[in-house]
Amino acid sequence: MNEKPYDLAVSFAGEHRNYVARTVEACKSLGLNVFYDKDKNNDWWGGNFIRQQRAVYSSQTRFFVPFISTEYLAKPIPMDEFSAAMMTAVKQGDDYVLPVLMDNVRVPADLLHPHTNYLRASDYTPEELARQLQQKVGRSREAGTPPAELGPVVEHALQLRLPRVARSDWSKYEELDRLFDYLTTQFTDGAKKLRERGFICTVKPLGDRLMIRVERNGETVYGLDFTKGVASAGVTTA
Repeated sequence: MNEKPYDLAVSFAGEHRNYVARTVEACKSLGLNVFYDKDKNNDWWGGNFIRQQRAVYSSQTRFFVPFISTEYLAKPIPMDEFSAAMMTAVKQGDDYVLPVLMDNVRVPADLLHPHTNYLRASDYTPEELARQLQQKVGRSREAGTPPAELGPVVEHALQLRLPRVARSDWSKYEELDRLFDYLTTQFTDGAKKLRERGFICTVKPLGDRLMIRVERNGETVYGLDFTKGVASAGVTTA
């Protein structure tokens, strides 16, 4: 089994940091290894934190715990984190994403499947939520089931190019066209590996939009939408 550095990785909007920080501390007191951004302030000093966080959310944690709020849905960085995690959910199956809804937020059906079970923060103190997470991690450790390997080509295609210092002959429009062509090719090739795992992947370039839909047993399980000019991929489920 491939051991993960973290049992849990939390993702949240800054407006709810107090509740999340208390939950993280309670989890740590129960012996859980938790990824929490402030713990990495020194380690990541001077580095590209977006790249580092994508690596954690996509491959370095047993469970991804998004604290979804209205603010979360409106901010690009939390949604980038969510996008990275959802691709892992396609590979790993149910239960990788453990949503916690804040306040009375209503999550769009194209982001979180209506049949996905979730907890509401208003029903739990941070300490109570930590015990719920401890139980989930404990059952996962006992099961000891490794995630399926779907091929590095799909993972590589998800690593969106990060901003760079532009050359005098560099064009963002040409770069976007090349990126879309690259993603289309990589996901089309990766679809073959998904089929070997029982998934059907459809790749549709539609002008300035690239749609990827993954189906199993006749139902759409996850999707990715890339739109030119948008910094991160939008993730849909149906």
